[in-house]
Formats: sequence, C-alpha cells, structure tokens
Amino acid sequence: MYLSFQLSDSSAVNVISCESESGSAVGDGLTSVIKILDVRYEVKGQDSGSVRLVGKMFPLGSKMSDTWEKSHLFERETQFYGSIKDKILDIMKGMIF
Repeated sequence: MYLSFQLSDSSAVNVISCESESGSAVGDGLTSVIKILDVRYEVKGQDSGSVRLVGKMFPLGSKMSDTWEKSHLFERETQFYGSIKDKILDIMKGMIF
C-alpha cells in the first residue's frame, strides 16, 4: 500500500505501509469489529516513523450493520465520548502508567 497526501503546511506525507491485525474476535461480545493498524510513513524532506492506530467498524452486509445504521450508534458513541473526554483526561492525569 502506498498513499500520499498533503499536510496543512504543504509537506507531503507518504504512507509506506499499513498492516492490520484483529483487535477483536468472534465471541468477544462486541457488536463492532476492532482493527489495529501499524502505519509506516515518511514526511518528504523531514521525518519518517510509524504510528499504531485503532479503528472501529461495524460488519458490512450483516443484520448488525443495519442496526448500527438505523440507530446511529457511531454518532451517539462519538457524542458520548466527546461529552466525557475532559473528565476521563482528569482521571488519567491522576494515574501512574
């Protein structure tokens, strides 16, 4: 996989590779599919590195995807986490990792 796009400061970013692994499995009791993405990138003339991302999707073509769509679960979940994120950050500041 090779992708290229521009940052707001006009630097070109090239995605060199993107590998995925499962973050959830059948039987985990989740209604969505979790994927972990390992992305290697380079910023032209500056930097290169990698980042690990977690993506959440609903299964396409299933009854569950219809339920997700009709009830706007992604939108509701995003709104919920947006409303409590400052409280979560305050809690995390007090924790030692």
